[in-house]
Amino acid sequence: KAQTSYTWNGSTSTAWNTATNWTPNGIPGAADNVKIVTATNSCLLNASAHITNFTLTSGTLDLGTYSLTADGTTATFTAGTVQNGSFTVSAATTTTFGNGPITMNCPVTITSATVTIKNTTFQSSTTITKTGSTNDASSGNNTFNADVTMNNAGIGYLMMGNGGPDVFNGAATFNNTGGSNIYVANNSANNVFNG
Repeated sequence: KAQTSYTWNGSTSTAWNTATNWTPNGIPGAADNVKIVTATNSCLLNASAHITNFTLTSGTLDLGTYSLTADGTTATFTAGTVQNGSFTVSAATTTTFGNGPITMNCPVTITSATVTIKNTTFQSSTTITKTGSTNDASSGNNTFNADVTMNNAGIGYLMMGNGGPDVFNGAATFNNTGGSNIYVANNSANNVFNG
């Protein structure tokens, strides 16, 4: 079937796999895009799933005990919460966190050519791998409450804390295998490293 862009409406229940909970009516598959917004019922994933592009603008996505993998070119987190289970961005062109507040209350793995992060709290283990050629400056005000690994495998730089401070409450590991640098606490005061 042709790619469809589904927006959560939660009009029937919390169940991801109920067609009437989505606009248009249907159940997102691996070829489809998903947008999560605030609704009467929050979205609850019923089984591990793959989708294409992902957008969180508000509300809560509960992954239960399952994994959700976004395999497309964009993953956009504007505000809201993703909790339980695990969330993976497998090979995006662009992954963006902000304006916030955003809470990622689940293990997160991101592989993306471009990655920018601001106003986000990561409650569980987080692995971020930048693979692209752009220079990516994240504006800060992020909190990492568990272990975080940041990898720069691209030829552009990966920059954190560019304006606001970041807080690292778990072990923070920075690996640079690319052609540029990783900058931490770049242009901000009061960054915290507790790990």
